[in-house]
Amino acid sequence: MTYKIYSKASRTLVPLFFILVLVIQISCTDDESFTKSPTAILSFPCDTLKLDTAISGIATSTYSFVIRNHNNQGIKIVKASLDNGEASGFQVAVDGVNINDSYNHAIEVRKKRQYHGLCQIKDQREQ
Repeated sequence: MTYKIYSKASRTLVPLFFILVLVIQISCTDDESFTKSPTAILSFPCDTLKLDTAISGIATSTYSFVIRNHNNQGIKIVKASLDNGEASGFQVAVDGVNINDSYNHAIEVRKKRQYHGLCQIKDQREQ
């Protein structure tokens, strides 16, 4: 008497399962390395943001800027802050994260990518 160990369906599913596992492993590998070197340079298309006149009590426009990493390696920014901190009168967000005095997480700018930043004048009455 001969017993079938695998059915026809299982002979098809087993190779598919191994292919799926292989694809998941390859796609989940983090092959990007980051540097903290001060010689790694980010580029900014503009070096100055020109803001409109700010009138107390009226919301100001939000101005955007772009941060580009043209390097073949990611850059890890250990500390991002504003001169004069919270007293600077500006709100800045990079890639959706508000940068303020209490922000103490590293920003990872991946290789060959660009990130968007936003800047707005703070209402002095909120301080």
